[in-house]
Amino acid sequence: MIYPSSTKRIAGLDALRAIAVLLVIKTHWGPQQFRTSAALTFIVKYIFPSGDAAVDFFFVLSGFLITGILLRSKQSSASNWGSLKTFIIRRSLRIFPVYFLFLFVLYAVNYTGIREHLLYYVTYTSNYLTFNQKLFNSFSHTWSLAVEEQFYLAWPILILFTPNKYLFKCILATIVLSTLAHVITEKLYGGFAYLLTINCFNAFAIGGLYAFALQNKSYLAPLKRTLLFLLPIAVALYIAHYFQITPVPLRLVHAIIALALIMRVTGQKYSRAEALIFENKILNSLGKISYGIYLFHYVAPYYYNQLLSYLKVDKTSSWFANLLYQPLMSEFIQFTFVVSLSYISFYVFETQFLKIKDLFKYKVKRAEQG
Repeated sequence: MIYPSSTKRIAGLDALRAIAVLLVIKTHWGPQQFRTSAALTFIVKYIFPSGDAAVDFFFVLSGFLITGILLRSKQSSASNWGSLKTFIIRRSLRIFPVYFLFLFVLYAVNYTGIREHLLYYVTYTSNYLTFNQKLFNSFSHTWSLAVEEQFYLAWPILILFTPNKYLFKCILATIVLSTLAHVITEKLYGGFAYLLTINCFNAFAIGGLYAFALQNKSYLAPLKRTLLFLLPIAVALYIAHYFQITPVPLRLVHAIIALALIMRVTGQKYSRAEALIFENKILNSLGKISYGIYLFHYVAPYYYNQLLSYLKVDKTSSWFANLLYQPLMSEFIQFTFVVSLSYISFYVFETQFLKIKDLFKYKVKRAEQG
C-alpha cells in the first residue's frame, strides 16, 4: 500500500499562482509609468502588488504545500530517511527537467550572462550571484528558484527529523529568526539582502505553520485568530511601505497577506465574486503552467526585439511596424508566445517526467498496509 504525496489539487490555488505570475510579468515588463494617465500610473505603482509580493506568495504557498506533504509522510511512512529520499526524487523530477533543458538552450545560443555564470545556475545558487554582484543580469529572476531549491534541501530535514512535540516551536523560531536576519542584513547590505536564503525562510515557515495547524487541529483556531488580528496590521504596513511612510519588514507583511489568501482559498467556500476569480478556468489553466511562464518570461523581450531587428522592422517604416513596437501590442505578442511555449512545455515535455515522478510513492508502515 502507498501513501499519497499530496491532497487533491485545489483550483483556487492555481488561480492565485496565475495572478502571482502575472504580477511578476507586470513588474518585469512594465511599463510602470504612463505619461498620458496619472491615474493609471497610480494604479500600477500603488494598487497592483509588486513582483516581490508575488514571489513571496510563491514562497508561502511552497511552504504550505511542501510541509503538508512532509507531515503526512512523517505520520505514516515507514522511514523518515525513505521519505526524504522520495521527496528529493519527486521534487527533482518536477523542477529540474524543464529548467535544465531551458538552461542548455540558452547556453547553446550564448544568451547573455549564461556561460559566464553557468556554475551558479547549474547549482541553484544564482541568488548569491545577484547578491554578490549587486546587479540584475539577464537570467537573474531565477534567484527565487534557487531559494526554493535551497529550501527543499533544508526544510525536509527540519520537518521529518524534529520530534513532533517541538515542531511548532521550531517553525515559530524559524519565522522570528529569519525576520530578524532580514532586518539586520538589510541594514548591512541594503535591498539586495532580500535575496539571501535565510531571509526568505520566514515566508516558507508561515506557510508551513498553516500546514502544521491543519495536521494538528488544536492549533488551527488560535492560528486563525492570530491571523485575524495581524492581517489589518499587515495591510496597513503594506500601504505605509508603498507610500514610503515608514520602513517595514516587507516580506513578513507579504507573507501574512499571502497566508490569508491561501487560507481563504483552501476553505473553498467562496462568495459569488470570489468564485469568478478562484474558479476562473483561464486563471486555473495559467496556474497549472505558471512554472514555465515564470521560467520563460524574462527572456521574451530580448528575443522579441532581436527578432524585429533581424527582420529589419523599423517602427518608422509603416503604421504596422510602429504597432509592433507599441508596449501593449509587443507585450501581448510576447505573452502569447510565453503562454504557448509554457503550455507545450508542460503538456508535451514536463508531463513525461510527472509520470515517472508518480512511480516514486511515500510508502507506509507495515502495520498500515493491506
